[in-house]
Amino acid sequence: MMKKLQNKAQEAMKDNKGFSLVELIIVIAIMAILIGIVGMNVIPQIENARKATDAQVISALVSEAMEAWTQVDSAATTATIKVDVDGSTGALSLGSGGSAGTALQNKFKELSFEGTGASRVLKSKAGKELSSTGITITCDPDTGVTTGALPGFDGYDFSSR
Repeated sequence: MMKKLQNKAQEAMKDNKGFSLVELIIVIAIMAILIGIVGMNVIPQIENARKATDAQVISALVSEAMEAWTQVDSAATTATIKVDVDGSTGALSLGSGGSAGTALQNKFKELSFEGTGASRVLKSKAGKELSSTGITITCDPDTGVTTGALPGFDGYDFSSR
């Protein structure tokens, strides 16, 4: 009797050679569904993180403009700085402000680009749209340091006083 059970067990083990093709296809289909669900939840979060990082870069630019504005003692003068954020070395253009504006531009460039060496490339979708126009930072004695309209960053406040 014992011999018959051992023979049946050995025969059953010979037939068990691995997974069938149907079982493998089912497992792959389940994994694809799980990856699809996770991907739909993770990709928007990645974009939100990039947008938050871009907001920090813009906020740093405003803070550096504020510091430059106070250091050149031009608090009575209105000046505009336009910052190129497409990855170049910090092209700045001066809107108004005369010699005080030029001093502000030079101080801002020293603080923002040469002083920190920080990258000014914006990586979110909203940031890439700003890369074509740049960011305009206005230093005004009445309103403080503000940015122009920044599409895609509506919920953020970049003003500094």
